[in-house]
Amino acid sequence: PAQQSKKLRSALKSIGVASSISVPIVSKSSNIGVLTLAKKRSKPFFDKRDVDLLSLLASEVGFAIQNRKLLKETEDLYSGSIFALAAAVDARDHYTHGHSKAVSKYAVAMAKKLKLPPRQIDIIKRASLLHDIGKIGIPDYILSKKGALTAKEYEVVKKHPIIGAEILKPMPHLRELVPAIYHEHERYD
Repeated sequence: PAQQSKKLRSALKSIGVASSISVPIVSKSSNIGVLTLAKKRSKPFFDKRDVDLLSLLASEVGFAIQNRKLLKETEDLYSGSIFALAAAVDARDHYTHGHSKAVSKYAVAMAKKLKLPPRQIDIIKRASLLHDIGKIGIPDYILSKKGALTAKEYEVVKKHPIIGAEILKPMPHLRELVPAIYHEHERYD
């Protein structure tokens, strides 16, 4: 340690640093980095108050890094849930297996071509994956029927966007997808 400290002082001096203090950045009881404050003048010297202030800042940085990790884990869980729901819908309706992924692929490609903002593209991606979520509420005898649907059965199938919107409304993180799900069959042409 003494040898390393001497090397560090020499390296800092070579770049014009006359005085410095360093404190660890801690996240979940683990050291994940070091926060260093340096100055070219040696006077006034750093004091305990400077160390305390830098320690407080390092603590906040540690909390921010931990919060970012938790946010990433939450986002991954959220994305996984969307893919799982889309796969469940596709698995239930054998006619549309893989359909949600294909719709999402084309919808995102069109959104990018239209140069929509990244946030809007993300909403389009998630909504297109879940656009048929309302089919969960369609009776099996209609969804798995071989052959053409009757007019009455087709009217039931056409209600799946409304059912889908109702399924997603109570979920705060999916609520922004509701308009796209609800208006899935709208024709703007």
